[in-house]
Amino acid sequence: MRFTDWLDAEPGRNKAVAVHFGLTPSAITHWRRAVPRNRMHELHVFTQGAVDFAGMLPRSRGSLVPGTGAPDSGGG
Repeated sequence: MRFTDWLDAEPGRNKAVAVHFGLTPSAITHWRRAVPRNRMHELHVFTQGAVDFAGMLPRSRGSLVPGTGAPDSGGG
């Protein structure tokens, strides 16, 4: 699931993420473009796995490995 979809699924999620990370809701709004790499694992855990790592990346960044939802590293 994309992070933006998860945020929009229930009211108050933006604020809950902000509180969890000690940030402002405005800062989390910027994460709609892309979640900072150093926050991805903790966000994945916070969402109980609902947001996958590919769902935290900008849509224009690379392709996904088919069937995995994982970013394609470009290797053979």
